[in-house]
Amino acid sequence: MGHFINGVRDGYGKIYSDSAIEYEGDFKAFKHGNGTMIMANGDVFEGQWEQGLKKAGKVIKPDGLIIEESYNVENDLLEKKTPNEQTPI
Repeated sequence: MGHFINGVRDGYGKIYSDSAIEYEGDFKAFKHGNGTMIMANGDVFEGQWEQGLKKAGKVIKPDGLIIEESYNVENDLLEKKTPNEQTPI
């Protein structure tokens, strides 16, 4: 659901998939820009996406714990931290 240009997602929209309940946010063919993904386990990722991959944002756990994350170009987790700690990966 959302905007398409020449059959390609472009702009704001929402998708559903097998691995996540939903993604809502910006597209440029892929998830690209700001978006929110709700995972099947209840985790919510809010942040920036680039060509379908997470770049930086926060994970909100079902119990309310917030974890900030950042990723490299291969989508490897670079850093993960809670409000009171920093744990390089």
